[in-house]
Amino acid sequence: MINAMNGKLLAWMGVVCYFGLAVGYVLWLPLLLNGVTFNSPSGLTSVEAMFAGLPLAIGVMMAGFAINKNYRLSLLIGTTPLVTVALVRAASMAVNRQAGAEQLEHLACELLGAALVTVFLLRVRVR
Repeated sequence: MINAMNGKLLAWMGVVCYFGLAVGYVLWLPLLLNGVTFNSPSGLTSVEAMFAGLPLAIGVMMAGFAINKNYRLSLLIGTTPLVTVALVRAASMAVNRQAGAEQLEHLACELLGAALVTVFLLRVRVR
């Protein structure tokens, strides 16, 4: 059953997920970029700041709205990146004419996550 308590739980789970994603980027990005060379000594730090900074900023905004008990706006902020990434991925697949199984799988996951939260936001009145 969908109720307001699920909105609070979902909002705080989103905060934890975005904070975890930011920490994960900082910890595992050097392993993922093994063999990539940068023109400047601070290149890895710059890449980490870009990749980890965005999820951290989203998590902070979601936490701020969740602390103020505005769970709907918190969930909307958390859903926006899913929709944006899905749209950019779909456009990139169309422009590059590359729609592999892995890309379609990622696109389906992003759209499913966004659809679930959107349905929740439309059906439940969360204060």
